[in-house]
Amino acid sequence: MDKIILHIDINSYFASVEQQANPFLRGKPVGITGKRYENNPQPRSVITTASIEAKRLGVKTAMSTYEARRVCPSIILYPGDPEKYSAIMHRFNSMFHEFTTKVEQFSVDESFLDITEEAEDYFGATCMAQAIRARLKETCGERITASIGIAPNKLMAKLACESMKPNGLTVIKPKELISFIDTRKLQDLCGIGPRIEHRLNNLGIHSFKQLRQFPTKRLEEEFKRYGFWLHEAAHGRS
Repeated sequence: MDKIILHIDINSYFASVEQQANPFLRGKPVGITGKRYENNPQPRSVITTASIEAKRLGVKTAMSTYEARRVCPSIILYPGDPEKYSAIMHRFNSMFHEFTTKVEQFSVDESFLDITEEAEDYFGATCMAQAIRARLKETCGERITASIGIAPNKLMAKLACESMKPNGLTVIKPKELISFIDTRKLQDLCGIGPRIEHRLNNLGIHSFKQLRQFPTKRLEEEFKRYGFWLHEAAHGRS
């Protein structure tokens, strides 16, 4: 039986937590900064998380606060609160354990859940994903939402999750892996960054279809062990 994996990514996590805690910030473009924003109107810092509203106006994670203010003059720069985010993280990860014991925290705002036994099939997985969303709001507040990807493995579940944000739900069944991955760009896949994509492009590889057709031996010569992973990833395997 194929595994059924959920990848859950809390939308604009730090900013959503602050909007939940402070009604004044709701519906407004907010940028969470790495330094305290006190007396200096333009602190030398970066945006660690942009709210959904700020993202729609062009603000991106890792953008300098100076650039963020240029792109979005109305942005509210707000100091990060790591202790608060850690507390909420433990709260929703504990809630995930209500659905399965197989929970793997991937980052502060992302987790993988193996629900193979609990869900039994993809219909059950979809129902469970909706139930998790409802419990997330009950546990952490209305402003805390999540995008969820469902697939036979972690790599594809994350790709599914990333394909529809914010607050999306994407299901990729085993027979749909190839057709789905062929709709994505190489850099959409976790593990293929700009440098790897550039090296693939130099080999004449610009799509997952081309990556599947490229000789595995040549990939291994170019990327060593990582070459085999690239071959497997292009087939939706990991």
